[in-house]
Amino acid sequence: MRIDQIKVYNLYMDYPGRRGFRYAGGQVTSRVTSIVQVVTDTGAVGWGASYAYPDLVKIIIEKHLAPHFLGVDPGAVEQHWDKMYALTRWYGRK
Repeated sequence: MRIDQIKVYNLYMDYPGRRGFRYAGGQVTSRVTSIVQVVTDTGAVGWGASYAYPDLVKIIIEKHLAPHFLGVDPGAVEQHWDKMYALTRWYGRK
């Protein structure tokens, strides 16, 4: 089994009446999240989520990370995590 496709779907939801709620950082009137779909050549599908700026998540995953993981065995989770960590360190992660 090999990874065949990696796609990001950005989801956006406005609170009714854009009322939302207040917190220490200000007023929240909507929610955003990114859902990541990993499809294998056998048709198996895996899902993940990222809660960060959605357009940036889409660019980083589809343009930067995905090319490094297409064609590889999805079962080597710890190796993939280490590789993703190393590939994104220059984004400011420590």
